[in-house]
Amino acid sequence: MICKKIVKLSMVLGVMTLGISQSLLASDAPEITIKVELREWMITLDKAEVNSGLVTFEVTNHGVENHEFVVIKSELEHGVLPTVEGRVDEALAGELIGEIEDFAPQGIFKASFRLAPGRYVLICNIVEKEEDGELESHYHKGMHRAFKVLP
Repeated sequence: MICKKIVKLSMVLGVMTLGISQSLLASDAPEITIKVELREWMITLDKAEVNSGLVTFEVTNHGVENHEFVVIKSELEHGVLPTVEGRVDEALAGELIGEIEDFAPQGIFKASFRLAPGRYVLICNIVEKEEDGELESHYHKGMHRAFKVLP
């Protein structure tokens, strides 16, 4: 009788310990780093999807023009975001998570965001007026990518 109670108690304690260990592991999940390259007229990533949690984007501007890096949580397709005069309307596109503002060629910046599961778009939202008066939209020229965060 005493042996059965000890075995049951051991099993309960083992399950409780397993549960505690799993929740500690989930909250102490390692930071995920995504290497991002910006250049005319593309954004490349070393990973197209990651697990939810703290995600650091290490962004390098390999282009010859200034670029920026904007993270938006959105259910919209990355190539058809709403724009006004060439600039993505970030409020209409979804939930703005954060950005690395306009930075020079060869610059390297890091930004970390706690990302929940879902679909995201990564864009350069710079619009420049050319000498001929035309607007040059980095987004319209192709600087956008889909990005997925898994549970």
